[in-house]
Amino acid sequence: PLWHDGHTWHVAEVRPGGVVVPYPDDQWNSFQEGEEGDLAARFVCVQSVHVDGLGRLWAVDSGAPRLQGPLAGAPKLVEIDVWTNRVRRVIPDVRARFHVPGPDLTIYRKDFESWLAGRRG
Repeated sequence: PLWHDGHTWHVAEVRPGGVVVPYPDDQWNSFQEGEEGDLAARFVCVQSVHVDGLGRLWAVDSGAPRLQGPLAGAPKLVEIDVWTNRVRRVIPDVRARFHVPGPDLTIYRKDFESWLAGRRG
């Protein structure tokens, strides 16, 4: 997560030979501190990723760089198809959906996993 200096990418893939690349692409990993605007299609501060049994990677983006509070429009749950490496959908305002009071979404991971288990399709 974007909690300290030296941050490179929000989500990355390690490929054969140890090559590390931004995942799913550069655009999703293009956010830089201090930017504003439309943050719905860019990672801001991914705190957790989860791959389910259906070929989907779910990225939990708190939208809160350095745990300073979420930026407008930034908190989201992003579903990525691991076979095509394309974003299938973005679920906005994940904080309201799960009633998250603070910036750290990781403490709600079990709630997310329960919700995802009920969304098998």
